[in-house]
Amino acid sequence: MTLLLERLKNFFTRYKSFEDWVFSTRFLEFLFLAVALGLSGLVRYLGIRFESGDYLAYLSDWYDYITAHNYWLALRDNFSNYNPPYLYLLIIASSFGGDRLISIKLISIIFDYILAVLVYFVVKNLIKNKPLKSENQNQLIPAKSIPILAFFSILFSPNIILNSAVWSQSDVIYTVFLVASFWFLLKDKFIWTIVFFTAAVSFKLQAIFLIPILAVLFVKRKITLLHFLVAPVVYLIMMLPAAIAGKSWGDIFKVYTEQGNAYQDLTKNAPSLWALFGGADYEIFSNFGFGLAGIFVLGLVYLFWKKDIQDKAKYWLNLGLISAVAIPWFLPKMHDRYFFVADVLSIIYAFYFPKKFWLAIVINLTSFLVYTNYLFGSETVSLPILSLVIFGVIVYLLYSNLNKIYKEKATTV
Repeated sequence: MTLLLERLKNFFTRYKSFEDWVFSTRFLEFLFLAVALGLSGLVRYLGIRFESGDYLAYLSDWYDYITAHNYWLALRDNFSNYNPPYLYLLIIASSFGGDRLISIKLISIIFDYILAVLVYFVVKNLIKNKPLKSENQNQLIPAKSIPILAFFSILFSPNIILNSAVWSQSDVIYTVFLVASFWFLLKDKFIWTIVFFTAAVSFKLQAIFLIPILAVLFVKRKITLLHFLVAPVVYLIMMLPAAIAGKSWGDIFKVYTEQGNAYQDLTKNAPSLWALFGGADYEIFSNFGFGLAGIFVLGLVYLFWKKDIQDKAKYWLNLGLISAVAIPWFLPKMHDRYFFVADVLSIIYAFYFPKKFWLAIVINLTSFLVYTNYLFGSETVSLPILSLVIFGVIVYLLYSNLNKIYKEKATTV
């Protein structure tokens, strides 16, 4: 009897310890993370069988060409209008011999998770170095939880899910390199900023939407012309496997020029300025649009050249978000996906400026409506109205930064 009572006592002691462990903060946090990660994978799985028009017209054919022409040797042929670095990933994916559609989408889905990790560390760094204000002492969300929320905001962003797991697009790839470039920018490691920026450009030319950052670094004398010599070296290295496979350097360098000449439309379903000018003459207004975008970039660089870097994070976040939103808005020939970088940067921006979280909602909701319009043919809001919404965001961002410059100058007088 005594032995039985002793065993029962030991059992309940162990059970109590187990119960305390199950309901501990550490275990519940782990459980939350595991469930949330599982759900992020599930929601992507639910859309993975969707075949978009871009997959049917382009990506599936490129995949088949690669498998039919000895994988890496296919690089010597001009079968795709994408730059070689993306084709390297397509070759690796196809070499496993899995389902074609899933293999293509898995490339971007993997980068979804890489992007989420990068955003986690960027936001963690921003929050860590952000001065605490007295009114934030009783904030509802602990500071250590904010990077985790940013991580899952990326994974559960409808636009990122639609772009990768549904649409089969690869915008997340070059965005990963841009966010890595931004990470090094915050660390004042400007050589690595240029390296990762150039790597992003090697995947997609749309990475140049953040070129004002490099221009401001130059006029602020943070970098010199010698620093820019890194860019062609990195770009050539990224192209080297294609050249080794037998592709001529002439064919390599003309990919982006051919992309630029592929369409004769002022907008390809993008909520840009040119969505307001549907019947305008392409030849006249496309040249005007490029000139207008160039003037805007010069003005933006001048604005931030005059602006003091009192808070490094605020400074670069504002410049990055304005660039990512405004440049594709001014440029003609933009596609519906070209605000993808703005979507991601606005999420990072929101976690540093919680009172401006509405900007991330507006920017991402606009992109979401554009995506669903293209993918599912459901035009909830017309493109011209969405264009005006983006214009409103640009005006607000410019006004808030101009106002801060005015206040900075007033305090120094």
